[in-house]
Amino acid sequence: MLYDAMSNKPLVLWYFLIVTLSSVAGSYVGYLIGQRWGRQLLDKFAKPKHVRKLEALTSKYGRAGIFIAAVSPIPYKVFGWVAGMGEMDKRSFIVAGLFGRGLRFGLEALLIGIYGKRALDAMNTFLDNEILIAVVMIAFIAVVYAAWQWWSNLGESQQQEG
Repeated sequence: MLYDAMSNKPLVLWYFLIVTLSSVAGSYVGYLIGQRWGRQLLDKFAKPKHVRKLEALTSKYGRAGIFIAAVSPIPYKVFGWVAGMGEMDKRSFIVAGLFGRGLRFGLEALLIGIYGKRALDAMNTFLDNEILIAVVMIAFIAVVYAAWQWWSNLGESQQQEG
């Protein structure tokens, strides 16, 4: 659908608006479900320590957490459910979602508007290889963490011996 609309910039903009508003509306439905039944379901199926962590996540990060979920590949709808369960302010939830989803989908629409087929091909390549990219990123983070631990502990064993 987007591939066919690449040459029609107003249609790309229209798709951007529809996708952004639909995504936020869907997450708001998740918010309402979480507000109504979320706590009951979590109390029934989740361990109390996990419930406390979800509540802390919502209260500590609030709008920033929703924004990050809206921009990133983190399941945004799940955060909507948790935000509703945690009684997050509705306006803040919607505004953070609009900004986050607007940024995420707006950047894609902008790149397609500027670069056309090349941008769409690059996005498809990324989506086709997302598991491989995730594995490479996790391995990279593990190597950086190991190097950081090594660097942080370098010379400490000599100080303890001396």
